Amino acid sequence: MTNRTQRPSSQGTGCAVLFLMPFAAFGAAMIGLTLWSLVDWQRMQHWEETPARLLSLKLQRGDDTERIRAEYQYTYAGQQYTSDRVALHQMGDNLGTYQTRNYRRLKQAMDAEQSVAAYVNPARPGEAVLLRDLRPEMLALKAMFGFIFGLIGIGGLVGVAIASKQLKSASAMAQQQPDKPWRWRDDWREGEITVGSSGGFWATLVLAIIWNSLAGAAAVAMLVVDKNATPLALGVLALFILAGLGLLYLACMTYFRWQRFPSATFRMARVPGEIGGQLAGVVLIPAYVRADDGFQVKLECTQTVRAGKQTRTNVLWKDEQVIERTLDENDFSQTAIPVQFAIPPDVEPSDPHADRPVKWKLKVAAKLSGPNLDFTFEVPVFRKELATEPPFAESQVAEV
Repeated sequence: MTNRTQRPSSQGTGCAVLFLMPFAAFGAAMIGLTLWSLVDWQRMQHWEETPARLLSLKLQRGDDTERIRAEYQYTYAGQQYTSDRVALHQMGDNLGTYQTRNYRRLKQAMDAEQSVAAYVNPARPGEAVLLRDLRPEMLALKAMFGFIFGLIGIGGLVGVAIASKQLKSASAMAQQQPDKPWRWRDDWREGEITVGSSGGFWATLVLAIIWNSLAGAAAVAMLVVDKNATPLALGVLALFILAGLGLLYLACMTYFRWQRFPSATFRMARVPGEIGGQLAGVVLIPAYVRADDGFQVKLECTQTVRAGKQTRTNVLWKDEQVIERTLDENDFSQTAIPVQFAIPPDVEPSDPHADRPVKWKLKVAAKLSGPNLDFTFEVPVFRKELATEPPFAESQVAEV
């Protein structure tokens, strides 16, 4: 039977970039706004307090937010100025009673024809503000939106760039060998599929450093400098700090796992795995691993189906084994886990680039003291009448 595998194409990458760009831009803007708020707040601590007269004042209400709008007049160095900036954060919100409480205070002063305190930038007297509170809850909200949207956008764009490079290489191979889709990928063609664990550590570490830097700056500003934090602000700050500690813990765990198991390689006995035949080989881990409960080895075939905005992954077939003995029990420099699965004749072949992608995945896991072992390999499984020369002979598998 002939394989009808969809050839790789980079046509969808442009749409993916257009979709992810707004997320990346909004995330970067919110992170920049968060950092600028900290810088702006620090500048305002050195501005000079000056009496000001309110010319207009109102509490602008949106669907779920409130924001104080005001215009005021003040005199600095013998010259009169007018400003309409009320607070450090120039956006409406519904976090606590900050907007309502300060509106009432300013309203009382305006009705009594009393002056209010304005803080004026000595270097640029036309720049002033009435409320220079840091408001850590607003800082945390901006940072949270920035991280979520930035992670989706920037992380997605990096992923698209890597995938696009891989697709170009696979597309070139597909032109040369259209009837042998297992040769379109370098690792499939060589029969050695290697996966690493460093990417997760670096991504988590960068996220933890940025998050905890913002949390630390907010904590210092609120607990050391401002010292007028409300219970709500303290609660938000506590959650922000706990999230940062959670990220640090996750970064530590991924680091220990990376150091213990930097990579793993599935060396195939024959390329590809055959429908109606078998998938066989050995998983090589460059460290001695003793698993008291054995190694859980699973082979599964999945298909991803997209319907509108929903995406689901269906398991079309799977088989599991527990491997209690490795091939190299006396070799303390590595661990070799034998793999051999019989594949029935009525399953779908690998088709990772189809509209409904079909993927075969080999998963190897073990519960250990400390970081657990957990690796997943995407393996080639196809129908074919003539097997290729095995890059790693089956006799050699038994000798590892």
